[in-house]
Amino acid sequence: MMGGYVVGFIALFLLSGIGNGSVYKMIPSIFEARSRSLQMSEAERAAWSRAMSGALIGFAGAVGALGGVGINLALRQSYLTSHSATSAFWIFLAFYVVACAVTWVMYVRRPVSAPEVTAEPVSDLART
Repeated sequence: MMGGYVVGFIALFLLSGIGNGSVYKMIPSIFEARSRSLQMSEAERAAWSRAMSGALIGFAGAVGALGGVGINLALRQSYLTSHSATSAFWIFLAFYVVACAVTWVMYVRRPVSAPEVTAEPVSDLART
């Protein structure tokens, strides 16, 4: 019984570390890609991307700290209700599977090709 407990925690920490690292790796690249759609100079795009990335990384760190507390609370509640950590580990596994699926759908999969729309910019003089 103790071996499964130790293996479960090692797997939990390993998967948490992989998820944490991937989030911090993805954030700057997402804002860099989004900055390309802005009508700014290259220096302004880089500054915007760095500022937005820094803000979101700080927020993700705060949420990550709450996640550590959440794991402890979930394990405690699991022990109080079922005298085992099994239900908490199933909940953790379900959450990780959902998080992997959302990440894959939003950032990894190849999107279906949409027809390209080319629109000429309309100047203020052409509108009048």
